[in-house]
Amino acid sequence: MKPKKWLSLLLGLLLLVVPLAACSSGKNPETPSGSRTDDGGTEAPTDPVETADPNTVPDLPSDLDFKGKTIRILTRQNRNRYQEWGSNGTLDDKADDIDEQVYYRNLEIQKKLNVEFDITHATVHDNDLNAWLLSAALLNDSFDIISNKAYQSVSSELLGYYMNLYDVENLNLNKSYWNQTFISAGTVNDNLYTVVGDMNISVYMTMFCMFFNINKCEAQGEGWSMDEIFDVALQGDWTWEKFASYVKDAEVDLGAEKPVYAFYSHTYSQAYDGLLQSFELNLVSTDPDDGTHTLVAGTRYEKLQNATKAVYDLYSNANVKLDTSGYGNGEYNLFDAGEALFSIECVNDAQNRKNANLTDEYGLLPLPKYEADGTTNYYTGLQDSHNVISVVKGRSNYAAIGAVLELLSAYSYEGIRPYYVNTLAKQKYLDNLKSQKVMDLILDGARWDFAAIYAAYLPNRDGNAPHMALWRGGCQHGNTAYRYEQHKDTWNKLLKQFDADEHFARKSAS
Repeated sequence: MKPKKWLSLLLGLLLLVVPLAACSSGKNPETPSGSRTDDGGTEAPTDPVETADPNTVPDLPSDLDFKGKTIRILTRQNRNRYQEWGSNGTLDDKADDIDEQVYYRNLEIQKKLNVEFDITHATVHDNDLNAWLLSAALLNDSFDIISNKAYQSVSSELLGYYMNLYDVENLNLNKSYWNQTFISAGTVNDNLYTVVGDMNISVYMTMFCMFFNINKCEAQGEGWSMDEIFDVALQGDWTWEKFASYVKDAEVDLGAEKPVYAFYSHTYSQAYDGLLQSFELNLVSTDPDDGTHTLVAGTRYEKLQNATKAVYDLYSNANVKLDTSGYGNGEYNLFDAGEALFSIECVNDAQNRKNANLTDEYGLLPLPKYEADGTTNYYTGLQDSHNVISVVKGRSNYAAIGAVLELLSAYSYEGIRPYYVNTLAKQKYLDNLKSQKVMDLILDGARWDFAAIYAAYLPNRDGNAPHMALWRGGCQHGNTAYRYEQHKDTWNKLLKQFDADEHFARKSAS
């Protein structure tokens, strides 16, 4: 694909696609379609800027020229985590459509701003990345932008090296191509050190959802048809109680050579974290008067106890099979083999479904809400392995860094994100229209919890953040109250230290 054609595609997609980020900020603009060209591209209408939502258009000066400055970017080691950033050099024979779009996006930004990208893929495992950053990379002035794993991105040790993103010139975090729900959850007294935007397709890949085997569900009889199950979700009635009734009522032959379970999932983040996030169980409370933070208490703690007990009890049912073999060793195999009715996974596992050649038809559902709330809204949690972005402190070229990040996310909003969501996730990996409608519910429901964003700042004496110990541990072992009492003083002490940290202090009035 040539750069000129790629730009034409971007403009066309801007006008053809209703953006996810706009939905998260309460906007759902309708825009006119472009016309098709002879070579199959899309030609933009006469005045695309006038018809576009201004909150989706960068406000950068048109004459920015950074005189060939090099912007040094560090990404994670694995390809599925650095793909959204791209690589140095030209495309190779292994490049897919996403690689191609990222490549031409990067070329256009470098040309527009007169900068050069130097993209380094880490050579250490994700779990060792923070230690490597602290021991070498940050001390040696090696990078301007860091793309890290969400779970470990904001530790007390790293904060001293990161810039408050609100102070980065040319970075406008109010724009729709920056995820406003993440920003709202992560901003403390106008301080924010990590962010996600529409360039981070890893965010969409790692959203939790539920797959169901349509053929085997319909074989259960009345109330189990594809349309009935989809309608429950689309009407806003997909609750924990409803899901639990399906699991308990399923007639499955557990004594067969290859038994079919009502529900199957991996034991860690899928089976526990995703559900508790979908129940809207935030673990940290913020005082509305002084902004200080404490571990959840009172009625919200009671809800946490009740919810984790409900999950523990259901997962003890014989119709449930949890995979304890560890990541990469049997994960999702039973569902792929047609031996489970329901399975909690991530959106990107729709691709696994296709690759596994599952012969049964499958559908997509959001994770159930805890109880009916009279709306069609759902809360979508994310696996904490997605990418986040930080800017390193002490640089002389913040105007260039900010402009680069602004265009990376804005251009991805126009082209790469809608391509992933609409072409790959919806059309290529999902076979029916109702699954595609459910995909919109999942994407629109993306939420982050303060305790998850700042997990690396809040480990207990066992090294676990609150969401690891209470969501995951409480559901797995049925002992939420014990874990809460055992660690609440430690977490509240850490939250007090967090509030006193100079990096999150209130800014004095000028």
